[in-house]
Amino acid sequence: MNITSPRRPHLAERVVDAARTAAAAARQAQRPQFTTVPLDPYDSDGAGQLLDASAPTRVPLATLPLREEAPPIGRDTLERAGLVGQAQTRRMPREEIALVREQVLRTVEATAPAPGRDGRIVLVTSARAGEGKSFAALNIAASMAEGAGRQVILIDTEGGAGSLTALLDLEEAPGLEALQAMAGADPAALTLPTAVHGLSVLPRGRSGPAQADAIAAGLLRLATRLPQHVFVLDTPACLEASTAGLLAAVAGQVVMVVRAERTQRAEVEAALDIVDACPNLQLLLNLLTLKVSSSFGGRDQHTEYAAARGQG
Repeated sequence: MNITSPRRPHLAERVVDAARTAAAAARQAQRPQFTTVPLDPYDSDGAGQLLDASAPTRVPLATLPLREEAPPIGRDTLERAGLVGQAQTRRMPREEIALVREQVLRTVEATAPAPGRDGRIVLVTSARAGEGKSFAALNIAASMAEGAGRQVILIDTEGGAGSLTALLDLEEAPGLEALQAMAGADPAALTLPTAVHGLSVLPRGRSGPAQADAIAAGLLRLATRLPQHVFVLDTPACLEASTAGLLAAVAGQVVMVVRAERTQRAEVEAALDIVDACPNLQLLLNLLTLKVSSSFGGRDQHTEYAAARGQG
């Protein structure tokens, strides 16, 4: 019986075989891989289809957990909160708001930058509650966005009943209080768009009280992150909370709302002392009643040139 040994491949043949094996492996790596997914995730039969794993998975749209974007805050909601509408020109002329807006913007542009302060932060407050500061903050911010084409974020630092957060139905939305926990994140993600082009809102938030120094640091981070924006802050009344006085140190200007024939001079002076860390202090007289006459020597008529609904 003859025993023959298998012929040992020649070196050249082994090289060719190795090259063919490598080429086949490369082609396999480039070939689309397929996986089976259910046509219907609730189908007990387990029927499936072949999908290209290198392409986006073509799962039926109804089975995907879609992230719903919050719709913009509507103009009707803004008007219920105090925004002067297109037709509301008798009790609070839009031209008067525009005059206030231009004065505020001039101060924004004229305020020199300083460490720990941003001239684009506009703090709106009052001596006592109920003098119209929330009304003024909302309308100044909206007028900047709509009338001057600026990018504006309206920030409620107060919260509670009657605040902008409550009036805009945003009590459950995360907001200002979350800034202190977002040292490494983008704080602009907390802002909510509105139907007024260029205007966004940052509500107070739903958690416990935030420290004013943490709020100030968060505001400066927000201003650094959004260098083209103006930030209008609605703060609690100066004589009822310390927030305005503490945030005045980072603001470029303070707009002090004074209700005509109600706010006492001593209260205004005390409130101005509280926010004197800010270099620019301005007074906005609210609910001023002027006497005008349609003809010389004629009968006087009373016209209110300020916030008819502004009670914040």
